[in-house]
Amino acid sequence: MYPETASPIHLSVPQPPCCPGCWEVMSLRVIEPWTLLRGRQLNKCVFECNICGYSATLMLQDD
Repeated sequence: MYPETASPIHLSVPQPPCCPGCWEVMSLRVIEPWTLLRGRQLNKCVFECNICGYSATLMLQDD
């Protein structure tokens, strides 16, 4: 259920967005850890539509 790059204990996944083209709920494809220059830890969540292939990326701060 969870991608291999993130542990399920420290993971907060947002609600999946809807595709702006076909209005289907998008599925989570990848969660990658991301670090900014000042040391803030972010999680990069990539969602993809199963119907038309549209993808969206959300950056979440890891608290």
